[in-house]
Formats: sequence, C-alpha cells, structure tokens
Amino acid sequence: MSESNTLVFVVDKRADKTNIKEAVKLMFEVKVKKVNTSIMPGGIKKAFIMLAPEFKASDVAKKIGIF
Repeated sequence: MSESNTLVFVVDKRADKTNIKEAVKLMFEVKVKKVNTSIMPGGIKKAFIMLAPEFKASDVAKKIGIF
C-alpha cells in the first residue's frame, strides 16, 4: 500500500474502470491516477486503485478504519 500508493477493493463484476474511478473519487475525495482490475478464480473481481501522488493510500485506509 505505502510504496505503490494503491488500494485494493473487491468490486461488482459488472463495474468497469470508469465506474470504479468515479466511485472512489466521490467516496474518499481523492484523485485517482489509475485503475487496474482482475477477475480472480471463483469469479471475484478486484480493483487496484492507484492514487495521485498528492494523496496517500494509508490516509484513506485510516479514514475507512482498515489501517
């Protein structure tokens, strides 16, 4: 999380990168640099959200209570 400034979320399989980026921007009030997605075995879709350099993934994690 710290080195790559990236958050990982499990998302709905129907969500595309644009939907995910907009949702993260609205929910956490951050700028998103890039979104990558991966569908894991078992059908779970994960979104890897890289934040813009002026925002820290660790700050967002603290805000939502996971870090």
